[in-house]
Order: sequence, then structure tokens, then C-alpha cells
Amino acid sequence: MKDANQALLETFTAELPRLKRFLSARSGCAASGEDLAQEAWIRLSRYPSRAGSAPHLFLWRIARNLAIDFARRSVVLCEKDAVPLSESIADAAPTPEAEVIARSEIDAMKSAIAQLPKRRRDMFAAAAFEGESATQIAARYGLSKRTVEMEIRRAVDHCAEISFRAK
Repeated sequence: MKDANQALLETFTAELPRLKRFLSARSGCAASGEDLAQEAWIRLSRYPSRAGSAPHLFLWRIARNLAIDFARRSVVLCEKDAVPLSESIADAAPTPEAEVIARSEIDAMKSAIAQLPKRRRDMFAAAAFEGESATQIAARYGLSKRTVEMEIRRAVDHCAEISFRAK
């Protein structure tokens, strides 16, 4: 039994890239293609005796049937939930109100950062905007890593407090 399962797994692994391409093309979505490929494996491993001496043919028959079932479900869903395309696409542009809110939040954050003592502001900027680690910042300033972490935490707390007040 172990050898049969191993043979099925080897067949599935060998066919997987082509299987994913086939199912993705049939479903119109790479994620759905991967899901269908996994479902094909589940069905193949569930019925090893049906694979016989040609497990790759059985695997492809499973995949074809899954693609057909997926297409049938998609058509039914599309007919039930049909919405005109113009109604289904959300406007990606922010509303004028959202723009004003975002600008005021950005201004508040800039103000909060500007209020920080210079060394704390520089450490915060290095960590937040330049991606430096606390160890790198500590080495640059000749401080302990713990001191740098506390300075950055204080900066974050200050900015969070200012941001909270701005809302």
C-alpha cells in the first residue's frame, strides 16, 4: 500500500505544474487552479485502486471533471448574482472627505515627529523609515540596544498620542 501511495504522490508531483496551468486556465484564476489541483490530489489519493496502472490518466480525468464542475458552478453563480458591471466596480478614488481626513492625519503625524527631541526623532526615523535595526542604531550612537528601543518606543507612544488626539 505504501508503494502505491508513493507512486501516486510521484505522479501528482510530476504532473502538478501542468495541472495547475490547465486548471488555472479553465477556471480563469490561478488561486482557483491551485485549489482545484489540491482537490484533484485528494480525490486521487482517496481512490488509489481506481488509478490502476495509469495513475496520470486517472489524475487528468479527475482534473478535467473538476474543471467542468467548477465551470458549471460559476455559470450558476453568475446567473443568480448578475450585477451590471458598472455597479460592481467600486470607485478607487477617495472621497473628498477621506482626502481631508488623510491630510489632517499626515499633518498631525508630521507635527508629532517634529516635536520629538532631535536624537529621538533621528532614531525613530532610522528605524521607521530607513529600516535600521535597534542594534545598528545603537552602534551609530554608542548606546545600548535597550536604550535605543526605549527611545523608539517613546517616539511611537508620542506619535500615537498625537494621532489619537487628532481624531
